[in-house]
Amino acid sequence: MREGEKDPGLYDFRPYRDRAKLEWPEGKRVAVWVSPNLEFYEIDPPANPQRKSWPRPHPDVVGYGHRDYANRIGHWRMAEVMEKHGFKGSVSLSVALCQHHPDVVANANALGWEFFSHGIYNTRYSYGMDEAQERAIIEDSIRTVRDATGQTIKGWLAPALTHTPRTLDLIADYGMTYTCDLYHDDQPGPVHVKQGRLVSMPYSIEVNDHYGFFVYNMSPRDYADTLIR
Repeated sequence: MREGEKDPGLYDFRPYRDRAKLEWPEGKRVAVWVSPNLEFYEIDPPANPQRKSWPRPHPDVVGYGHRDYANRIGHWRMAEVMEKHGFKGSVSLSVALCQHHPDVVANANALGWEFFSHGIYNTRYSYGMDEAQERAIIEDSIRTVRDATGQTIKGWLAPALTHTPRTLDLIADYGMTYTCDLYHDDQPGPVHVKQGRLVSMPYSIEVNDHYGFFVYNMSPRDYADTLIR
């Protein structure tokens, strides 16, 4: 294998057929993790040379409005349904939402939902960051969520799914215990980091609403059927 093609060694190879059976409490057969994305997108963010924030020229008013719908309408409707059926959320949070729309964060916190960081804005990417910049993002996330909710975040989903080679080691260094950034499995599993203990918590891109509607072109009924199945 050539030097540039080596396995990064983030986790061990564990074939599904050779695994011990997961045993859930009270003999339950499956664990369901509901992870709402509560995000904030800037209408005209600083440009990143490696990725455009919006597909249209700035300002992308249509794209911005589409994302802002969730904070004005989508969250509240979804929260009502989840509460009705006894589901608590584990929130992938753009932590700037704590300042921009604190009512949304306060509502989720009052419902007993957990928060983990999805970066500060979903329009600010990790590409090109040095270690000091990345540490500042992590420290800001911890401080902002603690000030707004009293919670200490334990998990990380990188902003817009963008990373550096040091991201996983850094979040473990700050005491986080799980990452949602590895899409290699259906089950939780250990991640190799320099220090601390980090677990991969599977965040399923396959049933993410953005991918369902805008990548796979599902109808709402098809998407609902996929979630149920």
